[in-house]
Amino acid sequence: MPRKTPKSDASPPPATPAVPSVPSEVKAASPGHSHAHLPHFDGLLQKIKQRNVGRVAILYIVVSYLILEPFEMFFHLLDLPVWTGRTAVALVIFGFPVALLFAWIYEVTPTGIKPSTEVDPQQSIARQTGRKLDRAIIAVLAVALLYFVADKFWISKRVATIPAATLAAPAAVTAPASPAIPEKSVAVLPFVDMSEKKDQEYFSDGMAEEIIDLLVKVPELRVPARTSSFYFKGKQTTIVDIAKALGVAYVLEGSVRKSGKTLRITAQLIKADAGFHVWSETFDRQLTDVFKVQDEIAGQVVKALKLSLLAGALPPGNRTLNLEANDQYMQAVFFFNQSSKVGTIRAMNLLHRALELDPTFALAWAQLSRELAFQAENILPKGESESARIEARRTAEKAVALDPSLPEAYVALGRVYMYYDGDITKAAAEYGRALELNPRSGDAMLQLGLVAGQQGRLDERVRLQEQALAMDPLNVNILDVLGNAYLAVGKPSVAETIFRRQLELSPQNMFANGNIGIALALLGKPAEALVLMEQGARNDAERRWARALLYPALGRKAEADELLVSLERDPGSLLPLDIAEIHAYRNDKDRAFEWLERQYRLDPKILDLHTDALLANLRGDPRFKALLRKLKLPE
Repeated sequence: MPRKTPKSDASPPPATPAVPSVPSEVKAASPGHSHAHLPHFDGLLQKIKQRNVGRVAILYIVVSYLILEPFEMFFHLLDLPVWTGRTAVALVIFGFPVALLFAWIYEVTPTGIKPSTEVDPQQSIARQTGRKLDRAIIAVLAVALLYFVADKFWISKRVATIPAATLAAPAAVTAPASPAIPEKSVAVLPFVDMSEKKDQEYFSDGMAEEIIDLLVKVPELRVPARTSSFYFKGKQTTIVDIAKALGVAYVLEGSVRKSGKTLRITAQLIKADAGFHVWSETFDRQLTDVFKVQDEIAGQVVKALKLSLLAGALPPGNRTLNLEANDQYMQAVFFFNQSSKVGTIRAMNLLHRALELDPTFALAWAQLSRELAFQAENILPKGESESARIEARRTAEKAVALDPSLPEAYVALGRVYMYYDGDITKAAAEYGRALELNPRSGDAMLQLGLVAGQQGRLDERVRLQEQALAMDPLNVNILDVLGNAYLAVGKPSVAETIFRRQLELSPQNMFANGNIGIALALLGKPAEALVLMEQGARNDAERRWARALLYPALGRKAEADELLVSLERDPGSLLPLDIAEIHAYRNDKDRAFEWLERQYRLDPKILDLHTDALLANLRGDPRFKALLRKLKLPE
């Protein structure tokens, strides 16, 4: 469907029970005052013992352990919903008092189970039953001990070899799985703002981002990208679960307390599977030392993980020496990442302020180009978007001129060539240069994958975008692009799995439902597809588009034809390309090419002909190749 890849208690006390008379000899033998309640208490304990209630309790607890412990392993292996685990625990807890009550009320006799009050004490076999329970307890304890040893030294290690990507993303379905979580891997979580006014969140986020940028330059170290590490911000998640989801052995977390020009930064490196601190330290510094602290923290991580550095030190970050400009930049990135119109506008103003303070701040120029491009595509009306595109080009070129070693600058310039000029050859060169400078640039890898798809190299697109996902496994934008890559190579079932993961990570993502719908349509499930497409539609035109596309497969061709005619007459927010998709999917090639020609006249940058799964019926037609030549795309 049309989509973009963006108390007092007043009751009287109980009456004291009458105490039976006690022979004077017994009274004389009782030292001090009388304990009238003890005979009753002793009697209760005796009954509990006779009825084997204690044995039943012990046996129940050990058996519950043997049920719940393995269940937890299968819970994770099978990726079961959270409610299944909670239900199992709740059932076990509820069953405990039931089991004790049953043991108290009933007794096993040679003729079956009877209420204890009906069993003649002379005929009771409770003592024999108790001995059987003792043997059962010993046997179950032995099994529990064996399981504990096996879990400690074998099972848990085997389970740990399942890469976290199988929990966090569909990598196990779509790419070869790593044999184990690499030992030299660390996720940097967003630092916590501990400032008195709680107004330094942007600063604590920026601290963590800078450390990520430093560590990602260490060749031996695997560091998940910001989007994935920051996914857990504000969520009640354990370190173990975070590490599993991100596929790392270590987690770096910390806090920042900023007061005027004074900083207190605390950082700690945690071994996720053991839960112990490998290293922790508190830095009390002046604001002017913030970059040194970032370097020290990153350096300590490298040292703790016994990593080697070719030059003996971490590569420098792409920084400005102007602290105020850096502060404005960090705020801009913070607000831009909120993905809102207000946040983007505020971020733009902050970037302009940063560049006034330091006009040579190349990273800020590259970020400005990115934000201008975002505004041009998603916020500004058509009359204003063109000037934003021109400015996006100028600022990207400025970033490259100021710092030719900055990967982000080349990615920004590549976007200009790709989306505004439609020149994918130039775009590929810029993305390639960015990847040379930073082989771990998931952004460059993602964009290079898009270029490969536009050039018809669909398998290469899948490979590159799988690599991008491995570095940023919880990035819903990468999941969107990767799912569409699998649609393009004719694997809608894999695409459906990826899109469902996208929706799980971002339930408010409107495009995910539409994406799943397209995958289901290609799998021959039009009824399910229509429900999801209509849920993902942003307006009436998109809902009518989905119906026109799928009604023929549901036996409602006449209605579909009427809808299609109405869309051709009044497409609303739809593009000619969207109308062409319906005709192509219905295998009406003549009408499909007619509408593709209209799209070309409207905007000659139709770059996704090779990758649009709904156009698959057109690809063997000579007119398709002719259109590719006209668009200067490889055949």
